Amino acid sequence: MESALFWGLATFGACWLVHWGVWWIRIPKGYLVWLPAIFWVLPLGGISFLWASGATRPLTETDWFALILAALLHLTVSACYICGYAGITEYSPSAEVLLAVREHMPQGLPANGLRISSFTEHGLTSRRIEDLQASGLVAIHDGRVSVTRRGRFALDLSRVYRVLVGVDPTGRG
Repeated sequence: MESALFWGLATFGACWLVHWGVWWIRIPKGYLVWLPAIFWVLPLGGISFLWASGATRPLTETDWFALILAALLHLTVSACYICGYAGITEYSPSAEVLLAVREHMPQGLPANGLRISSFTEHGLTSRRIEDLQASGLVAIHDGRVSVTRRGRFALDLSRVYRVLVGVDPTGRG
């Protein structure tokens, strides 16, 4: 069991170091493509390469169980990391509200007096479209935005997840 914990966390740590290295060289625009590639495709490719090259010994039933547990741990931790990445690194209207209110503490700020300069068309819509386009989720042709196959897949996954957690599957709040 300890080996599963070690290898699951070690795999995540190694992937995080690759992620850090890639971002240190140049932050990619389409992080929604890069992060799954680094955290899921890279380890799968590495394990496949080791098995294909014969660099591993035959696995026992206990080894398979530990490998599955390590993979589940890695997938869970990396999925949480990927999901949280956008919330930490991207523009957040909610964070902007918190920052604006914090500047007026401890007395607070009247709700109707809240003015946030970054709530612009560019900040709220254009940047989102740019990010979605860089990730290949939307395409722009003749000035019109359309959802790509990858975008439809992401929407379908989001819909399934929203149904599973019991919220409006349309994504409207």
